[in-house]
Amino acid sequence: MQVEAYFEVIFFCLAVETLLFVKMKFGMYKLLHQRTFSFVLGLAIISMGLDFLTMIADGSESIIGSTFNWILNTFYLLVMAHLAFCWFRYSGYVLKLPFWNDQKKLALYAMPMLATMVLIVLSLWNGWMFYVDDFNICHRNVLYYTTFLPVCAIYMGICMVVAFYKAMQKRYYADRGIYGAVVSFNLISLLSIPMQVYFDDKLPILSAGMMLASVLAFVLAQAQLISMDPLTRLNNRNQLNRYLTMKMFGKQSASKRLFLFVIDLDRFKAINDTYGHHEGDRALVLAADVLKDVCGPRGCFIARFGGDEFNVVAELNDDASAKELCAAIKETLRKSASALPYTLTLSIGYADHLPGTETLPDFFARADEVLYEQKKLRP
Repeated sequence: MQVEAYFEVIFFCLAVETLLFVKMKFGMYKLLHQRTFSFVLGLAIISMGLDFLTMIADGSESIIGSTFNWILNTFYLLVMAHLAFCWFRYSGYVLKLPFWNDQKKLALYAMPMLATMVLIVLSLWNGWMFYVDDFNICHRNVLYYTTFLPVCAIYMGICMVVAFYKAMQKRYYADRGIYGAVVSFNLISLLSIPMQVYFDDKLPILSAGMMLASVLAFVLAQAQLISMDPLTRLNNRNQLNRYLTMKMFGKQSASKRLFLFVIDLDRFKAINDTYGHHEGDRALVLAADVLKDVCGPRGCFIARFGGDEFNVVAELNDDASAKELCAAIKETLRKSASALPYTLTLSIGYADHLPGTETLPDFFARADEVLYEQKKLRP
């Protein structure tokens, strides 16, 4: 009965992981971090398949069965170690950690995984990580508990701690939901490790934990696709329109005024033409990060409207507060962009909402008009 339950759980986890993989692989998920997540799902499917095969191989008679068992367990542990690292890399993207797409830093952070893989392979001769007894039953050995599981836990634990820290910071309030999700899916994976040890590998706890974490990560990816600009990870145009409409026609603060800021990067086309679109994307991300740093702690709503245009919606006391916010954005960008091989500046136009009959297009038009006036004054 226990074996049947084991197989049922594995088959269910495999079915869910395969469905998610197909959705990610053949859906509208073409960016690098999305491909990274697809790769994670692929590794999870392989690991679950190997988990199933090791269960079948355990206890089977014949010399071939014993050899097969050694090989299967070796590949299973190798895939699991690689999976933990890839999950670490994907979490790094979600948390916007600088290493996630830096090959040199990735190679450095991959060292614990690579060392663990070497020990797994060496276990074919010395049995340090696992061994197969005379009855063709696989047993985990000391290094499995003191090296393999801790390394996997460290990769997930680091990202969980960083995500929790960021979620508690006011400056990251706009991404708090995302960071909370990272905490959740790493916590699920982490909790599955001691449970796997407690049940002595007699239940596929790790597979179930991976499946639950993958579902949560997929839901996060879906939410980002619907409501978030994939490059800058700001709210997209649809979210901006929804939020601004709610603010314009909902209950408004009696002591504050509703301001709409329209922000446009100066000479952005020249940056693309001279330095390439990759550098143009870098400029957009830098501008978005500046907006998050300056406007986030003030409780502003930040969005990318499209191209090189951004929007900020803020409830402020007066025009002086709006001008101070514009000055803070420009000064922070100046400092942040000082190391770039080109000058990166922006123009800002803003308008405060006129309660009554003003429509959303009218509100945008008045802010745009001020922006164009600002651009005319640009040297």
